[in-house]
Amino acid sequence: MNVLESRLARVAFCFVASLPLWSGCSFGPAGPGTVPVSGKVTYDGKPVEAAIVQFKPNGGEKAEGAVGRTNAEGQFEMTTREFSGVMPGKYQVTVFKYESTKPAAKPPAASENEEEAYTPPNDNARPAPGPKNLLPAKYAQPDKSGLTAEVTVGGANEFLLELVD
Repeated sequence: MNVLESRLARVAFCFVASLPLWSGCSFGPAGPGTVPVSGKVTYDGKPVEAAIVQFKPNGGEKAEGAVGRTNAEGQFEMTTREFSGVMPGKYQVTVFKYESTKPAAKPPAASENEEEAYTPPNDNARPAPGPKNLLPAKYAQPDKSGLTAEVTVGGANEFLLELVD
């Protein structure tokens, strides 16, 4: 047996030996151990577009956090870092929506050869304020939001998050 055949034999052996380990894994769309979770966010009875929904595992839960973003109808689907869905367990829920921070359009220069005026940075200036949360601040804090979710295997796992002032 030459060196190439020996290497191929080792690779084939390792592959066949590891098949029993792979048989229990299911890396489908929902991922290993996750279940589909969806819902809707409303604020004062109206759907909230472009809000971020976060599921944070309760203290003792061995689950991974998940996140979703609402569409124009306020609907969302949750995902973990790698897979769609959420691990079964109990979660504290937060919802926030920040105002858009798109940079303002730059006015065109008077001519192509004209240089922009340089303004040196001011070390004593206050930092620019961060983006403003457009929803009540309590919903952005897991311990104050009052929102919870229990994700179960085989359950509907559809949550209506009704936000009010």
